[in-house]
Amino acid sequence: MSFTIIPATTDHAAVINSMTHELAEFEKLPNGPQLSESEFREAIAEKNLFGFVALIEEQIVGFVMCYYGFSTWQGKFIFMEDLYVRPAHRKGGIGKALWKEVAKVAYEQNLRRIQWTVLDWNTNAINFYKSIGATDMHDRDGWLDFRLFRPAIAQFVGGNSENGV
Repeated sequence: MSFTIIPATTDHAAVINSMTHELAEFEKLPNGPQLSESEFREAIAEKNLFGFVALIEEQIVGFVMCYYGFSTWQGKFIFMEDLYVRPAHRKGGIGKALWKEVAKVAYEQNLRRIQWTVLDWNTNAINFYKSIGATDMHDRDGWLDFRLFRPAIAQFVGGNSENGV
């Protein structure tokens, strides 16, 4: 299967945004993504989000989207938010090629790490990540991933949770 990997642009926003809903379905997350297409496009335009798309005959069949974070211990890093390849195009090296583009960015920018989360039942992804040398931080150091979502933020600060997730 011949494919091409190119940087994601605002022109790709609608398709990537749609594919994030496919990813949510695959991940068994019924609430799915909350971003509108215009918010997604704006995030790419303002460089809050970057990534790559995989094309087969001009059709997007996979994508990876990332953003930068900063650690007081290790400095700037990349957080990989989503990696998704449509089912009909899996097992052909597309996911690995997308991931490698992210790793190249990290390498070229001399970043100390790439970080991401994966669902514990997604053994194919876990095995892939381990095969490329990734470290499970829970197994190594006991780190757990916590999030404070909009309703809890509002409750914590005593505010209104309108427009929340």
